Amino acid sequence: MAAGNMVFMDANSNGRYDDGEGLDGVTLELYQFTQTPGEDTPVVTTVSANGGRYLFDKLQPGNYRVHIPASMFATGAPLFQRVSIPEGLLGDDDAGEDGLNEGDPALIGVSSGLIALFPGSCPADESGETGVDHATDNENDAAVDLTVDFGFQTPVGVGNLVFIDANGNGRADPGEGVDGVKVELYAGDQNPGVDQSLFSQLTADGGFYFFDFLASGDYIVHIPASEFAPGRALHNTLSMSGAQTDNSDDNLGEDGLDNASPALNGISSRVISLAVNAEPVNEPGLGGNMDAFDDNNFNLTVDLGFLPVNANAVGVGNLVFRDLNGNGRHDPGEGVDGVTVRLFNGMADPLTASPLATTITANEGIYLFSNLAAGDYIVHIPPSEFVSGKPLHGWVSVPGQGGDNGLDDNVDENGSDGDPLTGGVSSVVIALAPGAEPVNAFGETGRDAFMDDASDANVDLTVDLGFHKPVAVGNLVFIDANKNGVADAGEGAAGVEVNLYAEGMDPMFDPPVGSATTDANGFYLISDLASGSYFLHVPYTQFLFGQPLHGLVSVAGAAAGDDNAGEKGLDDARPDLNGIRTAVFNLVPGQCPVSEPGLGGDSDAGSDESTDLTRDFGFVQPVQIGNLVFRDDNGDGIFDPDFEYGVEGVTVQLWSNSPAVKLAETITWGGLYSFTVAPGSYHLRVPASMFASGGPLEGLTPSAATPNDGGQFFDDDAGQDAYINGSNLLTSGARTAAFTIAHGQAPGEAEGETGFLYWEDDHMENDSDLTIDLGFMPVDASAGAAPPDEPSGMMNQGGISTDSTFTAWQAEHEGIGAPGDDPDGDGFPNLLEYALATDPNSGIQPARFTLSVDAATGRVDAVLTRPSGGTRDLRYFLEGRTVLDSEWSALPASPVITQNNDGTETARFQDVAAAAGPGYLRVKVALDADLDGTPEATALTPAQVWLRRDFAAQQTFSMPLQRPDLLRGMVNDVSNVTLAIHAPGLTTNLPENTPLYVEVLTGAHAGHRFEVDESATTDSAIVLDPAAPGSTLGTVPALGGARIAVRPHWTLGALFPAERFTPGTSSADADRLLLHDAAANEFRVVWLGADGWQGEGDATRVIQPGEGLLVHARHAPVSLTFTGQLREGPFIHRLDGLTRLIGSGQPAARSPADLGLTTAAGFPAATTSDQAARLRLWLGDTSPGDTGYENLYLHDTGSGPRWILENDPAQADQTLQPLLGPARALFLVPQAPVSSFQEP
Repeated sequence: MAAGNMVFMDANSNGRYDDGEGLDGVTLELYQFTQTPGEDTPVVTTVSANGGRYLFDKLQPGNYRVHIPASMFATGAPLFQRVSIPEGLLGDDDAGEDGLNEGDPALIGVSSGLIALFPGSCPADESGETGVDHATDNENDAAVDLTVDFGFQTPVGVGNLVFIDANGNGRADPGEGVDGVKVELYAGDQNPGVDQSLFSQLTADGGFYFFDFLASGDYIVHIPASEFAPGRALHNTLSMSGAQTDNSDDNLGEDGLDNASPALNGISSRVISLAVNAEPVNEPGLGGNMDAFDDNNFNLTVDLGFLPVNANAVGVGNLVFRDLNGNGRHDPGEGVDGVTVRLFNGMADPLTASPLATTITANEGIYLFSNLAAGDYIVHIPPSEFVSGKPLHGWVSVPGQGGDNGLDDNVDENGSDGDPLTGGVSSVVIALAPGAEPVNAFGETGRDAFMDDASDANVDLTVDLGFHKPVAVGNLVFIDANKNGVADAGEGAAGVEVNLYAEGMDPMFDPPVGSATTDANGFYLISDLASGSYFLHVPYTQFLFGQPLHGLVSVAGAAAGDDNAGEKGLDDARPDLNGIRTAVFNLVPGQCPVSEPGLGGDSDAGSDESTDLTRDFGFVQPVQIGNLVFRDDNGDGIFDPDFEYGVEGVTVQLWSNSPAVKLAETITWGGLYSFTVAPGSYHLRVPASMFASGGPLEGLTPSAATPNDGGQFFDDDAGQDAYINGSNLLTSGARTAAFTIAHGQAPGEAEGETGFLYWEDDHMENDSDLTIDLGFMPVDASAGAAPPDEPSGMMNQGGISTDSTFTAWQAEHEGIGAPGDDPDGDGFPNLLEYALATDPNSGIQPARFTLSVDAATGRVDAVLTRPSGGTRDLRYFLEGRTVLDSEWSALPASPVITQNNDGTETARFQDVAAAAGPGYLRVKVALDADLDGTPEATALTPAQVWLRRDFAAQQTFSMPLQRPDLLRGMVNDVSNVTLAIHAPGLTTNLPENTPLYVEVLTGAHAGHRFEVDESATTDSAIVLDPAAPGSTLGTVPALGGARIAVRPHWTLGALFPAERFTPGTSSADADRLLLHDAAANEFRVVWLGADGWQGEGDATRVIQPGEGLLVHARHAPVSLTFTGQLREGPFIHRLDGLTRLIGSGQPAARSPADLGLTTAAGFPAATTSDQAARLRLWLGDTSPGDTGYENLYLHDTGSGPRWILENDPAQADQTLQPLLGPARALFLVPQAPVSSFQEP
């Protein structure tokens, strides 16, 4: 085994060996890798020769390192005053070298890394050995490593001055240097103050420092936070405003990046690049001649200047950024360096007045004006920064101008929206006062918010100036009159509304970011947009009667290119319900399609690369597809209406053939289905779930198919079209062959449309195909599935059993009484227990009617569990309402039925929450024992509620809904804190590790709640803890005869799933929840880390009924759908005189009167707010992103109290105004305890 190769002096500083650069006479030592070079005895020693070459040969296999000893760097030695170049470990000498920079080589020498020498493992020509003499070992190439090279260079360095600008002239003067300050040097990719510094030294001889023995590379000069501590030379100083971005010296400024909290963060320079023979010469500042011995290898312009701190001084910053992704806020990497920012008096005209101060952005866009007197200021970027050659040339301010409201760059920006070339860009007037500026807990949450932590409330770091390059999108909405699938002249549709949405928005709930109406020729344009990802949407209203697209559907398919090739509308069979949208597309300046070939494609000639005119919508008169899904009992493939029947509740899907995507689905009604679509090529599918256990096609398989072929059509009286999709019906379902339908070419009676209800399409005969029928026959028992019990006709469309009745159920439960009786005292009458298949003698019941939310889509389903097959004397009605106190009405909904294999089935009513909400649902059951069509009794389930909240920035929340009851029943007796109750099986049904509470439902104490001692509770005794904070009474009253409910508490993790929020590394950059501590009157912060919710609480933290909190979605809006049970009775708050953040017990907007905030309830009224009960409403609830509160108090008018806004000269009565939105919270300041306050 052997290893070598080259020691060289990198004379041209290219980081690799070149001819003639070899160094002879250098001693090299070989050590085993486990030895310590310089201390242990080397394995062998050699000296470079013949142009810098060396070789260690005849070695045993093993791990080694090569070392050049310190003596080679001594005075007179070959490597005196040389350092190892920084390009180590990059292959052979034609790519780099292997010397590690681990310290001063004159003290420790220079070593290589690990060299593994084993037979067959060394570098060969084809595996990296490509430098000088690489072919000399080819006879034994894989056993010789000729890539261990050492390159050296002339050292470079950096210095110069740390000073305090005592006379405030913005530069260094003699005598201002500060000795004894620790200065650290870091590599350019290190994190100062966190990583280990490369070197450090103390300033001396008038404030100077000098790191003079460095390899070429990138470095950062840093003064650590410890130098600003009490007793240190820089205590109570701040970095001078601004930081130089070039090699200007201390006669012009200084290089410290502004940071308002150096005592926490220290002060750093920008990254300084050092290269051989490339550094500034004849530096004009103080001490600039210290490098005269080798001037062009040392940079003595990196000065760090400071100003004394005024304890009452204020400041303003923070960020200039280019909004590259178009989201309207700052993201990492968007800051802009080198932009001049000026500060003016609040009354000044920035175009004519002289600035109070000027700085230049650095450290990725940061600016800071510090050490200011309290007052009004304007931050301004002059027009000169927008001319050609400047960083902001071609950019304009992001639309909208944030106010002096403490919102940071993760929410908004503050630049004015005029023409920057004529007026520049200014902030609004920023009022600065000590102790009044945004702090990290509220408002100051964006980039580098930590900078001012030492004087957080004195410095406003939320004045950010964001810029974007506007883009635009258009072009044509057309009606395809000649049905050729592309736009032709004269086909444009006038007066069509087209809306633009950002990716992730929902046209059902979100306002568009842009909108246009097509002109007389069908063209539209939406302009002045930020770059980003968008989609277009034509709303459903455009397809209603009297509107320009009524009765039309989107042209089939979505083609690439312009309108001469197709259109972009995604097919939807119900545009009158859903509208038509495009796929998501990107708008980026300079990357939009150019020279668009379609109609109107040349209208963007002035801004072609920033305007996309290929987003066209095409519409056409529809065609129809149908018809029947039937049970083919005799398996002949033909529908026999005399004894065969259509199958209810089968999902039928319509798929496009090119591309193969699902366009729509429907559910059969009496076996019939129908799709209204654009002309095109399609096929139908029946999903595998329809054939699974409990599905409507369980035990069935397609009959022999007779598909339409060659213009010959076979209706259900001649054949059927379904066949197994693939090889397994239970995994892939069934489908039809592909078929094409075009205007005027669909079959009529003469062409074979002669089956079931064939005349139904006579009004559109040759535009409707009712011959696509799907027949399914019983599976042969030998194939593994039993045939149905009855051959035909013995079950009605609902699949209802004929032998289960309420009378039979009464007989099974002897002595339970009439339909309206309630023998177990749980509030559920016998009729409801019968309808839900629950035990009429036990209050421990499963939740039989609930709402289910799909976390990914927010879709809400209503889920009912009932006896399998239903019962013939019962009717079930899903009822709903959208207003809390409005009338209930029946909802036309068809459920999907699945069997539970326990005597029950689940009826799932899908997507019941189409509107914004909240919404209320319940099930009414009607008993028709004599089957005469008139019910003798009815019963109702408890109401279930859904509501949606979109959390943007910081908004309040309180959960008004309840989790399902674990137990409902009557209290037999009370002993101290123990409720005697008959509840066999209670303890076995209690969920583990779940806090519970009891709520009183009836009697004098209805509405009160008590925490449960779960460990002491038994099947006959529930033990309460009235002293717990969640209990509303301090003792347990006489509750004998009262009905109670035992419920689990909501927890933080259940309400706020971690996967819906954005984690961070601390509460300063993560989404978070702020929980109010009434005793301390401050917030406890729970934030989302990589492992879930943490901080001053976690996912198990109980959220009490009526407890309010703040949700801070600092990265992106978070949409959550909440469901739960509606509260049946009064709601009690336990008010102890402390300020509390509370919500309502009802999921509706509430006024002070609705909440019961009256003098009669114990709330004091007064002529001034300091003596009266007060309310504080968070402004961010009504205007997302706003901070602060709207304050009200209970005003004593002399003729009666009323709630008014503080500082409202008109004293308008707010008592009946719905001030508190659904599921929101407010601060209530009662002034004095209000025992057992009850919300009506």
